[in-house]
Amino acid sequence: MLKGRAAPGSSAASVQGFQALTLWGNHLRQTIELTLRLTMRDFEARYRGSVLGLGWAFLTPLLTALIFTFVFSSVFRARWGTGQDGTDANFTLVLLVGVLTHAMLAETLSRAAGLILAHSSYVKKVVFPLGILPIVVVLGAMITAAFGFLIVLLGHLVYSGHIEATAPLFILIIIPYLLLLLATAYVLSALGVYLRDIGQIVAFIITASMFLTPIFYPISSVPPAFRAVMLLNPLTTVVEESRNVLLFGRAPDWQALAFLWLGALVSFPAAVWVFNRLRVGFADVL
Repeated sequence: MLKGRAAPGSSAASVQGFQALTLWGNHLRQTIELTLRLTMRDFEARYRGSVLGLGWAFLTPLLTALIFTFVFSSVFRARWGTGQDGTDANFTLVLLVGVLTHAMLAETLSRAAGLILAHSSYVKKVVFPLGILPIVVVLGAMITAAFGFLIVLLGHLVYSGHIEATAPLFILIIIPYLLLLLATAYVLSALGVYLRDIGQIVAFIITASMFLTPIFYPISSVPPAFRAVMLLNPLTTVVEESRNVLLFGRAPDWQALAFLWLGALVSFPAAVWVFNRLRVGFADVL
């Protein structure tokens, strides 16, 4: 055999491997395009026919924060401080960060519970990847919240005259949060097919999580005995660290952030596995 000449078998294997890789790449591209198309169609459908249209994406979180600000700062006399110089922080922006973070959770939970039931016609379509539906829900919640977080940045710029140098670190907080939301969406959407009571349970969880997370009050005001328990809530970490990097100019708590990432990286593949195991019986139940 001449040196440098590849064996026929290895050449055929290389061609087959390249073809398989190409097919996988095309499938991935088509899935991403379908996911983005469904996400944009879902987002546009929310404001289709309304007078203000996309303006509601800005107006809704702002009005919500203003109402809560009046109730909790004027009526209940809640006060916030930066923890640095004792001055008052802009309560509306502080509150808005918490409201937006919880809104992402609320939208994901409320829609995921009946997601497969609402798209039952897709279940028996072999070519339709059901796994993208939870992704569409979470992406929709993220896009809506993005408008609100833009208001936070612009408001802080007007209020303080600058954007905090720590603001880019927000990406390290939002990514694991999105993975946790995706994990929740996968599990709830699958369980919702078999357990129709999931919707009622989710409604209670949404309300409870709003008051058991430091959204309307600082974590420092919680008694130490309860604070330790509250810190086990991933939403607490997301809210607190988002405020730190976006409004207070503080670096995040790296230990808390590491636990958040660990929980996300463990929960997400486990949730996908659960979804794939349960989806086998979707057609029989529906």
